[in-house]
Amino acid sequence: MASVTRTVQSSHPTALLPLKALVAVTGPSSSSSFTFNPEPLKCDSSGPNVVKYELVTVTTSAFGTNTSSTSKITGLSAIVRHIATLIPQLGLYGDGSDVQSATIDGWVESLSSGLIEIAYVVTEDRLKSNEITFATIVKDFAGTVEDQLVKNAAAVAPPVPPSSSSSLVGSGITAADVL
Repeated sequence: MASVTRTVQSSHPTALLPLKALVAVTGPSSSSSFTFNPEPLKCDSSGPNVVKYELVTVTTSAFGTNTSSTSKITGLSAIVRHIATLIPQLGLYGDGSDVQSATIDGWVESLSSGLIEIAYVVTEDRLKSNEITFATIVKDFAGTVEDQLVKNAAAVAPPVPPSSSSSLVGSGITAADVL
């Protein structure tokens, strides 16, 4: 059997927390192959105002050939998709339908473009200069999440009181909920 190691790195190491949570949900059999590099990923010309993510997978043959292959995945959405589909039975990427997969991708993209940059890159001075506050952005995003939880709960098992809604997509916990 081949050995697989996966190393995840970000230009802002604290931005790895959502991915660590997602990996933890996959359980010990897959999470043991992951490491999270605490060193900041080198930024290219896009500069320090962008959060970059990279996952490098090294697969080494166990048949005495001493060969290995390396692959690289970049971007939060692609890495989330990779992790969430490692164990399809968990349903972290939905029920397998294109609609649920695309909806999960949409939530990851919303998180990436809406909160990740603000949480890890944008300074409070920059936010104030644009007359936008961190609290307002978080409140708006939280409101969107709450609206979706209520909408999804009603769609999955009507009639359901809003307090009993528990997932953003479908009837189970997905990557969108974990992040």
